[in-house]
Amino acid sequence: MQTDLEQMRNAYDGFPEREWERLVGGAQAWLEFVVTMHAIGNHLPPVSDRTVRVLDAGGGPGRYTIALAEQGYGVSLLDLSPRLL
Repeated sequence: MQTDLEQMRNAYDGFPEREWERLVGGAQAWLEFVVTMHAIGNHLPPVSDRTVRVLDAGGGPGRYTIALAEQGYGVSLLDLSPRLL
């Protein structure tokens, strides 16, 4: 019998492409991404502070990780699903 954690990991591992596409799959998904990036940006120091490191815990395939790295932040990604990393 699988633990809850194993069941969750297997669910995400089974469809990594679906999770990658989730935040670009339509207007509502894109709006979620834009609003979340805005909220995150309100709580991060300016990129000019090179000591800023961000941990994207539970970041799945890394949509937010990539967006923050493109803005100049140092970002590390952690997820329970090896296939999403």
